[in-house]
Amino acid sequence: MKTQRAGSRFLKNLFVFSTVALLAVACGKENTSGDDDDSLLNGYSNYGTYTNGNGQSVNLQEALNIVGQERRCLEGGQRTRRQIQLQGNINIGAVHMGVSTYGDIAITANQGGQAVLDIYVCPRSNQAPQQVVQASQFILETSNSCPVAQISYGFATATIQGASFNMGFAPIHIPGTDRRSAICQN
Repeated sequence: MKTQRAGSRFLKNLFVFSTVALLAVACGKENTSGDDDDSLLNGYSNYGTYTNGNGQSVNLQEALNIVGQERRCLEGGQRTRRQIQLQGNINIGAVHMGVSTYGDIAITANQGGQAVLDIYVCPRSNQAPQQVVQASQFILETSNSCPVAQISYGFATATIQGASFNMGFAPIHIPGTDRRSAICQN
């Protein structure tokens, strides 16, 4: 009977200690999960309303904010906008959006007859990227599920203090997977 009480007391103490430790970590001073931070994209708001070929309309700034909330930066911090010209053509008025596993967001568009890529790059090791030096192999597609077209595949290279890193982009929404976006249907 005495060993049963000691075992029971040990389990209760272990449970209480584990719960307190979990709360201390989850509610710590630096925890920002669950914040409703509208400044995820560093205040860039040069996008208007977009209507796709299916007649669906979306405010691109709102869509960008939603995708930013859904795909947080892996190491935290705010994204920094970087722009690079793309080789090839993008139809006037067409907009494509994609995300990386790190939380970077890419948007392609036609600005003044030039295909451009805006990348909202997440910091690496608490440092913002200095520049995007290369973008290649972007495959763009329309979407029946989303009001914006998507980047199916693409790569970009950026630098931080002379060191390069690669970003791979994929669609913001893939039905039937865990990659889903609230701006899309199904």
